[in-house]
Amino acid sequence: MASEQSGWQPEAEGSKAMNVYGSWDEVDRVLTITKSNGSRCRVRGSAVSSTHEVFGVETVGKEVHVLTGPRGNRKPSRRVKYSDSGFYRGSSSL
Repeated sequence: MASEQSGWQPEAEGSKAMNVYGSWDEVDRVLTITKSNGSRCRVRGSAVSSTHEVFGVETVGKEVHVLTGPRGNRKPSRRVKYSDSGFYRGSSSL
């Protein structure tokens, strides 16, 4: 049948890559890092941005990058990096 030969094949269970998702809660000031297996890690806001505003969260490979800048700025000026287990990996300017 033509519909069965579309070229789409489900991935084998062992070949799935670990996906990482990051989200920022502005009210609680907490970064939540979630892995595809459901495990979660929470990083307190003071570790992420004590005097800065969070503009966004990006996932780059197995790292979560938080884009921050001074309060009142219109765009981010700093990138704070965390591993998929919530460990600080450093920061850099944008």
